[in-house]
Amino acid sequence: MVTATAKVFRGKIVDLAEYSRCHRTSLGHFLTEGKRDESVLQHRVNVEALAQVREISERTIERIGFHHSHLLGKFVFGYQLQATVVACSDVSLIHSIDLYDKTQKNQDGKVVTKIDGVCDLAKTLWSILGLPALA
Repeated sequence: MVTATAKVFRGKIVDLAEYSRCHRTSLGHFLTEGKRDESVLQHRVNVEALAQVREISERTIERIGFHHSHLLGKFVFGYQLQATVVACSDVSLIHSIDLYDKTQKNQDGKVVTKIDGVCDLAKTLWSILGLPALA
């Protein structure tokens, strides 16, 4: 899971071995013959996602403030996060969680919007999947 999101994943066991203490043949055997409990993986994803959010919030206490909540229809005090979730069948995994900084500016001096952030995330996913560039 880490390998697929940390670098361009080519679907090779060698890629997995770079992030594991196990030999690549052991990983290959596990993936083809091993029994795994998907609920354990899902729990690990949940724990890692919350740990990442906690780390972001601890490092960026100065970016907390009042933001409009579209869900609640009012201003709330907190962070604005953008997350990318990838899904296949009944499994959903967090690809990235980014803190939105409304003071960040692009090269033209314009404020980077949430839509700009979503476009950047889409381009990243397209590139990882090896799809043609987006317009």
